[in-house]
Amino acid sequence: MSCCRRPAISMAWRSCGRWTRPGPGGGSGRANGMKRHILLLCLGVGLMSLGVLGGGWYFLAQARQEQEAQLLQQTRLAADAFEQHTVRVVSYVDVLLWSLRAAYLRTGSLSEMQTFINEMVFDRNTIDSINIISADGLIVASSRDRTGKPLNVVDREYFQYHRSTPEDRIFISAVEFGRISSRYMFRISRRISNPDGSFAGIVIVAVDAQWFSSYYQSLNIGRQNVAALLGVHDHKLRARAPEPDPALWAVVIESPVWARLAREPVGVYEADSAVDGIRRTYAYRKVSGLPLVLVVGFSVQDMADRLATRRLWLMVAEISVIAVMITLAALLALMMMNRQKLLLAHQELGEAYVKIRELALFDALTGLPNRRLFMDRFQLCLLTAERNGEALALLYVDLDDFKAINDQLGHDAGDEVLREAASRMRDLLRSNDTVCRWGGDEFLILLPNAAGVPATSAIAERLIARITAPMTCDGNPCRVSASVGLALFPEHGREWSALRKAADAALYEAKHRGKCQWVVASCESC
Repeated sequence: MSCCRRPAISMAWRSCGRWTRPGPGGGSGRANGMKRHILLLCLGVGLMSLGVLGGGWYFLAQARQEQEAQLLQQTRLAADAFEQHTVRVVSYVDVLLWSLRAAYLRTGSLSEMQTFINEMVFDRNTIDSINIISADGLIVASSRDRTGKPLNVVDREYFQYHRSTPEDRIFISAVEFGRISSRYMFRISRRISNPDGSFAGIVIVAVDAQWFSSYYQSLNIGRQNVAALLGVHDHKLRARAPEPDPALWAVVIESPVWARLAREPVGVYEADSAVDGIRRTYAYRKVSGLPLVLVVGFSVQDMADRLATRRLWLMVAEISVIAVMITLAALLALMMMNRQKLLLAHQELGEAYVKIRELALFDALTGLPNRRLFMDRFQLCLLTAERNGEALALLYVDLDDFKAINDQLGHDAGDEVLREAASRMRDLLRSNDTVCRWGGDEFLILLPNAAGVPATSAIAERLIARITAPMTCDGNPCRVSASVGLALFPEHGREWSALRKAADAALYEAKHRGKCQWVVASCESC
């Protein structure tokens, strides 16, 4: 931009007329006065030019810093949104897998399981099919219409993984072309084990990878920008926006993210894309609790183009200001308006971030399911209990004298107590039970397929004993107890409101009796 200074100053010199030799008398004084005015004018124009140029460089540097900060913030916000969407979908699918496997282990009848699958309600935009696969690799029950010989999937990676891995782990396969659906999908599956631990097959849900990618694309992250979901173990794509060439679904992605992921689960880096070669600023994060990593990248060239456009605009503005001084105010006003737009956009992004976080399914302090996830699981378990004539137990847990810990040891110690109590409850329960932090120091526990009052009360007894055991808060020994109210379906209610009211009344009675004990709801409270 320094090349603009000399023409502007020379124009000012020419506007003052040609220099002449001073005549007799006062000509020399007038010439000197003219010279001083011209020098002052040139000096003024020069200072104004320097001020405008300096101001332009300053605002350009500020704009670059703000744009880089905004880009980084936008990248992180997009990564948050995509991660929460991914966790929400996988959690939803996992609930279906748990429900399907539990029903299969309970009935053992393929005809009943086919009826069960046909009656399941699920999002068909997300889920392509739900299947049960036998130990010899045959699809024996499916949400799709099956005709002819059952399809054998013994050669697929997900089947071989579960057959060789006795642990109950969720598996998310690479994207494959469906033999039946003729679409690209990845599968989420869990192992079915016989009572002796031997392999009995798998339950599996096929998720449309193109639908998953379209959700990323629907957030309109921008031109040349990218969002991708990759498997941690095989380094292959699970979803990407924009959608890749079909051949890339099976390609192992070479990227700096793998070395960085080994050092820390969340980070930012700049690199050329292994897919399309575009240089981007990437934010990555390991998806909580899943063998997936989410990467969101924003094009470095896009930012440079936006800055180049702004630089050209500033250059024109500077020349205009030097030529016509009154445009300075308009220039500054316009720059302030642009700055205000950036701040407003930043504020809107912040509000979008808050809304997205509200969709999270887990309590931030304890890591337990929050109310939304708990209610989803409760309704699913209630439907299963009604359909199969099973019992269902609801435990309302309240930590006794928790306020005293906050008052005496501080809220940090109280938070530590809540986390420890949540961990103890979670460790005590079965894998298909659900414990939820309902609010403050209150917890709700859902026990599907409960074995009646004696077995449920025994669980409550062990729960109280486990919570009452000594613990350490900020290095100080402390002790907390719990009171528990029990309500069972259908004895104490057939709906959520009735069961919760009965459990709450039982909890109140337990508190009234002296705390640190459990009480089963009476029929009067129903």
